[in-house]
Formats: sequence, C-alpha cells, structure tokens
Amino acid sequence: MSREKYILTEQDVDKFDELFSKDLSNEDYAKLQLLMDTDEVFKYKLILYRKLTQEISQEAESNEKLKSRFKKIDIKAKNKHKLAWLRLAIAACLAIIVGFGYRYIYNTKGKSEIVYEAYKNSEPGLPIRMANNNVTLFDSAMIAFKKDDFGAAISLLNRSEVSDTTIYFIGVCHEMSGADNDAIIAYQTTVRSHSMYIANKAKYRLMLVFMKRDDIRYKKLLEEISKDNNSPYQSSAIKIRSMLGES
Repeated sequence: MSREKYILTEQDVDKFDELFSKDLSNEDYAKLQLLMDTDEVFKYKLILYRKLTQEISQEAESNEKLKSRFKKIDIKAKNKHKLAWLRLAIAACLAIIVGFGYRYIYNTKGKSEIVYEAYKNSEPGLPIRMANNNVTLFDSAMIAFKKDDFGAAISLLNRSEVSDTTIYFIGVCHEMSGADNDAIIAYQTTVRSHSMYIANKAKYRLMLVFMKRDDIRYKKLLEEISKDNNSPYQSSAIKIRSMLGES
C-alpha cells in the first residue's frame, strides 16, 4: 500500500468535521467501528485527525491571552481600516496554529506515535477457561485485563505460577499503564521464550514500544517481523513499514 494513501487531505478533514459535528446514533457508531476494524487507511487517518484536533485545541488554549489582547485592541479601534487589519492578524495567528498542528503531526516522532496508537490495543488477551466454576488466578487476571483494570491484572499475574506467559502479560499490562521500561524488561525476557507463540508476541510488542519511544531499535525488529513468514504479525509489520514510509 502506497505511502500517499495515508496522507490526511483537506477533504478528509472536512469529512471528519462533518461526521463529528452531529450526534452519532448507535447505528452510526457500529458503522464507524466496522470501518476502524476493516479499513487500515481509514483507521490511521481518523487517529491522525483526532491528534490534529487535539493539538489545535491545545495551541488555541495556550494562545487565549493573545486572542484576548487582539479583542481588546479591536474594541478600541477607531476606524474600519484598523478593524479589518486586526481581523486579518487574528486569522493569520489561527492559520499559524493550524499549520503548527499539521507540522507536529507529520514530523517523524509524531508519526511513530500515531502508528503505535493504531496498533497499541492489538493484544486481546487469552481465552478464559472456566470449568466447573474453577477460575484460576490467571483466568481472573485475564478478566481484569479485558476490563482494562491493569493494576489488578498485574497483582493477580504476580501471584500466578511463574511462566513466560504470565511474564509477557505483566509486560502488556505495564505497557498499557504507560510503564514502558517495565514492559521492555518483560518483553526482552520473553522474546527468548521456548514457546514461539509467546516469543512472537513479545517481539512484536517490544517493537511497538521501541517505535512509540522513537528508539531506533524498532527498525531492526520491524524489518525482521515483516520478513518472517512464520510470524503471525508479518502482515501488520508490512503495513506499519508502509505507513512509516520504510517499505
């Protein structure tokens, strides 16, 4: 997939503006979720749009005093010529704010973080085995994990039998909680697991965290995964390389 497909155009911004300017029905939400799940380009552009609007909003708030000063000067203006000039000045300031938002989004670090957000929640957890209501500590941890209660999940996993699987999911919980350093330690431990299932998972998550942090080590891992025909994450890695313009 070509890199140009991932560029957020003015037409895309207009469509998203129109979409979020109204209250969405349950049917609208269902359609939006379906697009997010099936259309990688749409998902990327939507995340890009949300990041952009957040940046513009933050910049607008930080420049509130500047706009207030323009407003006071505008009130004191004595003729239409001055009023027109001030309006142009305010428009120029807002244009600079919007331009800053676009530049922020399209710099290298910003792009890596956006791609990370698109793939961050790709770990669904393991199925919960509930036989005769005999729920293990690990099952309870997975229940907490699926509820995004990562603190409780870590506590339960630490009390479970030690294995590469529990260490890996402790890492995922740390990652989801923003504790990247702890997550990296867990992934670097389990990437050498005898279980290829866990090793592949750990390698993929380690790559994502490195990418989020703009740590150059992600490039080697990403390339390896994209060329590994036995990796279940090969397709995702190829898409990520394309999104980052590294294919």
